[in-house]
Amino acid sequence: MDKFDSYGKTPSLFTFNYTIEEFQHQCRFPHTEHFFVQGGFQLNGMEALARFYPRGYSNGDENWLSLYIGLESNVDVEIYTYFEVNIIAMVENSEIIVFSNQYQLLFTPGFMWNAINILPTEVALKRMLLPEGGLKVRILFNTYLCETDRRLSRPMSGMWTRVREMLAQDTGDQDFDVAFLIGTRHFLAHKRILAYSSAFSAILHEWSGVEGLIIELPYVRPDVFEERLIDCYMKSNRFCKECLSVRKSKVEICC
Repeated sequence: MDKFDSYGKTPSLFTFNYTIEEFQHQCRFPHTEHFFVQGGFQLNGMEALARFYPRGYSNGDENWLSLYIGLESNVDVEIYTYFEVNIIAMVENSEIIVFSNQYQLLFTPGFMWNAINILPTEVALKRMLLPEGGLKVRILFNTYLCETDRRLSRPMSGMWTRVREMLAQDTGDQDFDVAFLIGTRHFLAHKRILAYSSAFSAILHEWSGVEGLIIELPYVRPDVFEERLIDCYMKSNRFCKECLSVRKSKVEICC
């Protein structure tokens, strides 16, 4: 079993530095399809790797520098990480951050990888190379992790399907109090149900204090998000599996 550094509401902080040597050469064509360089590291007690694709991870992304993050765990875990990608250049012998952006990713037992586009390759080539031609990338991770048992709720079960349909229909009877935009898909939910998950708790904490706003997570995969969302309802003792209603407390009688 992996020895994890932190659980639940306590984030694990980690910084990963990697220099893509001879970046201009790595960007030249022809390369084998979706050429990459990679570095390994330990993230929250798990084996992790970062792959950098100078000409894109997938078809249509050949003009982008893409980042692939993969994790390996010996136990079923749910992981939410928000991280910052910095590109470091040298100006008068001093390191200067010339690019910075933040991202959020959600990992589950069935989806322990994700890929995102960082910035156009030509922008990196023109303005961000080190004097010797490398591209220095620094990634600062804030990671929330919790063990989970995916055997407790299965996507093919009848109840799983009923919950999925319930969450897809805003009839006005469910009193949803939080909304998400994941890619192009909208999801509605109840905060008291999401409290079951350390990942969702971390997401809600990030957006706390902002009322009436849709939480946008553009880099999270919609299928992964939906799976974890429904899983919260399936495992919560505040959600009635008979009438599909959300109780104000776990002892409330609803049907």
